[in-house]
Amino acid sequence: MKNSIDISLPEICDIPNVFFYCSFDADTVVILFNAHRDFINADVSIRCFANSATNSSGALATIRYSSWASYNCKWNTYIAECTTLPNMILLRIATYDSKSRSHEPRLVEIPFKHDVKMKNDVVSCVSPLFFFERWQMLFAFVEVYRFFGVSKQSIYVGSILTNIMRILQKYEEHGSVELIPWTMLLYDGPLDGDDPNRELSWRNQETAMNECFFRYKESASFILFLDVDEILIPTSSSYFNDFRVLTEGTAIASFTFEKFYTKTLTNIIPSSYSLSKLLLGSTLDPFMKGEGKSIVIPSKVSSMWIHWPPKKSIAEGYHHVNLNSTNNFFFHPRYWQYVFRNPRTTMQPLFDERSETLRLRQRLAWSKLVEVEKSFIDFVKAEDLLDIYSKLDVAIIYDSMFEACFTSVIDQQLEARRDYCPTSTECYIPRIYGVECTVAQSSFQVNELKNRVIYTIARKTFKNVNNGCFHV
Repeated sequence: MKNSIDISLPEICDIPNVFFYCSFDADTVVILFNAHRDFINADVSIRCFANSATNSSGALATIRYSSWASYNCKWNTYIAECTTLPNMILLRIATYDSKSRSHEPRLVEIPFKHDVKMKNDVVSCVSPLFFFERWQMLFAFVEVYRFFGVSKQSIYVGSILTNIMRILQKYEEHGSVELIPWTMLLYDGPLDGDDPNRELSWRNQETAMNECFFRYKESASFILFLDVDEILIPTSSSYFNDFRVLTEGTAIASFTFEKFYTKTLTNIIPSSYSLSKLLLGSTLDPFMKGEGKSIVIPSKVSSMWIHWPPKKSIAEGYHHVNLNSTNNFFFHPRYWQYVFRNPRTTMQPLFDERSETLRLRQRLAWSKLVEVEKSFIDFVKAEDLLDIYSKLDVAIIYDSMFEACFTSVIDQQLEARRDYCPTSTECYIPRIYGVECTVAQSSFQVNELKNRVIYTIARKTFKNVNNGCFHV
């Protein structure tokens, strides 16, 4: 049984905020939180107090990194574990002073919710979307993974154009997608202070992936960790069949496929958009290579990094493997060319071994991708979404702003400074009035613990605004 919470604790060892995710299985509670990198060496820890209908208990948390210490970012992601009680109905916490071996006398109740109990063959955890506008990629992503057997796509959303969100919400109504509001940490310090949102790598993506991992750890056979521009097409009829063949009778706990960076031609006009051509007409960038994110067997793994599980989190006797393109590979549409009408020609392909592998895979997947495209068209019509879909005919604006920021700011800082923490929250994006955007938002309850304050996230939701997307 698992449950989840988010809370923040200011003024713990001069740490402005700490956010928690909490789950418990049998008599163990697992708390996922962000804190300053010195937290694990501080004298203040966490003590958990649990109540069932007939019993109560208290236990000191054991704290570890969810992956490893990040020395270029001042804030890290941690996991705390406490022994509690079976059938817990009440969870409270207090801060614990290691020097005096005592906890605060006042306890703060922490709300929790149960994890997913329905068994799933394959689920996906999708890294947070922000200022998102590339609907051509998103709908191809959702439809391909839905078609080939991902029973739940858990998509974290910070901000997204509202008409795209309205279509996503229809997928959520049908149960194939769940949309998780993902907001930044609270910070009310000085402008020149250490804002934790600029000291967590890549918009706190590691915490999002671990939150999703714990939600499905007990119920899923396989979990894919993905960016929205990583598409895997199975070699058989489903992901589950592919993954089972690869791992059954082996010591594999997690694996990843090679990622093929592609040059992609697509239409900006919805009525001329072709989901299948987006993938079938793409060509390889021969100069870029990389690994996609991981697929894990959650029963063999105890936590995640952004791309793969850390070695220490893999069960004894098991291991992570990198699979080459002879097994399969991710399509990674990276370089986009937008057109305003049906193109007469496609991009000129390059002829080398990897390009031939890509073209062979495209030929084998052709009939299936045509079916996927038909599924998307049928869905838009059946859900009466044609009017909303036609309104996606808008210019792509945010992508170019972030591309400029990455080139002129983030990439240069990464080359110049070893202590630089890479995150897109550093990018200045102006408000664009008249652009309808859906943003995540959180509301908080405030509790005091002596000279400390605990902000408990009481509610997460989405809000539509008419003055453009912004950092949330």
